[in-house]
Amino acid sequence: MMQVLTLARYYLKRIIRHRTLIGIAFGLPLVMGLLRKLLPEVGFTVTLAWVCPLICAAYVFGVIYMQKAMDKSSGLMDGFRSSPLSYARIVWAQTAAGAVIFSLQMAVFEGMVSI
Repeated sequence: MMQVLTLARYYLKRIIRHRTLIGIAFGLPLVMGLLRKLLPEVGFTVTLAWVCPLICAAYVFGVIYMQKAMDKSSGLMDGFRSSPLSYARIVWAQTAAGAVIFSLQMAVFEGMVSI
């Protein structure tokens, strides 16, 4: 379990260190929340409230997939395979990192809508 948490922390650090990724990750729900709050009666903002979680989840999935592809091309996954970590633990760590980012995105969105 500790290995999964350590790896999840590693993946979170990688996302946080990339300014563009973190800017988009928190800018997306921020803009959607502001539109929903400022224009509550416009039809597309009602749709945004339903679509925002789906877009944010797709974004997080894309970032995790991109990291995985970069890890394969750089040889990091080969290093993980030669360690005592199982592939399932690596996937759980990526899933945990994605869940944390998604939870923070939804907190930003809900915070903007509830103000």
